[in-house]
Amino acid sequence: MNNEELIDELVIHKNINRETIPENIFNERGYTTLVSPYKRLICTNFDTMRQEYIYKENGDFAEYINLAKIDDFISNKFSMYIECFEKHFKTYVAEKLSEKFKDTNLSCNDYSELSRLSSCLPSTERIQHCHNILQLDCHFNCYDLLYFDKMYNSNMREVQANKNIIANRRRALDTILKLNTTHGYSSNMLIQHNFNKNTVPPIWGVIHTLSLGDVLALYNMLKIQDRLSFCQAIYKKQNVSYREINALSSNINFIRKIRNNINHYEPLIPVLLKYQDEGKEEAIFKILDLLKDLYYSGNIHSINVVRRVKFQKLSKCDYNKKQVVYLNKILRNI
Repeated sequence: MNNEELIDELVIHKNINRETIPENIFNERGYTTLVSPYKRLICTNFDTMRQEYIYKENGDFAEYINLAKIDDFISNKFSMYIECFEKHFKTYVAEKLSEKFKDTNLSCNDYSELSRLSSCLPSTERIQHCHNILQLDCHFNCYDLLYFDKMYNSNMREVQANKNIIANRRRALDTILKLNTTHGYSSNMLIQHNFNKNTVPPIWGVIHTLSLGDVLALYNMLKIQDRLSFCQAIYKKQNVSYREINALSSNINFIRKIRNNINHYEPLIPVLLKYQDEGKEEAIFKILDLLKDLYYSGNIHSINVVRRVKFQKLSKCDYNKKQVVYLNKILRNI
């Protein structure tokens, strides 16, 4: 659809006053990122018979623009906090794995143990397409990590890992071993420095090239004693319960999903509303508090670089009241 057709869609089906729609607005942002994500917050009700939203007459398109500004502000703040957390998290996992490498190799670039483990495991594709994970022989480990097919439950007891957990671990292992070489090209300066010297990059450098999801997969292979000091640092207390240790892994997975959404420049508000629908509203505020506390307690990330933009107060009706209250609370807390 061209711009004129999209505007006609807004006027006819969303009851928007044509005069309030800026010219060429959809050259700046697509309809699916500027209109579709915010329907629940703009509409006044939902017709269950027709399965369609109901909109007020003579609507103002400025409401959509206002929500896009709010979305950008929330995303930028989350991005700032998550960047700080991710650097902290990767540094911790890199240090823990380096400690294990140093037992046999002070340079931390001997991947023979990981290669041995990899050679015993089925491929990621086979793991993903397996209907019965017990049919796959993944009961191997290296160093003092958890067995590849084990994970902790909510009581931090070892149980059978599901195939998604195992596939994620396999994927992270494959990504690490791709850098088990003395030559190549990397956009990471440290990795490229090692290649230029014809040396294998150390594990503590490799970890910083991995995605947050891959680092989380490795973190979840650490045993309780190796997770404890990170949890103590994040929770800022010495006495950390098993439940809190387990909850942190779940929270990091939430953080990963939010980060991926932001990095793909997708609207964040629909994701936050989805978590509210799933009853995870409290978890979002706990994660936000965790991220903020870490950010503002740091020596480097201590300056607020995201300015609060001017936006209009969200209007409430009986249909969207719960969602508006939730978003206003996020705006206050972020």
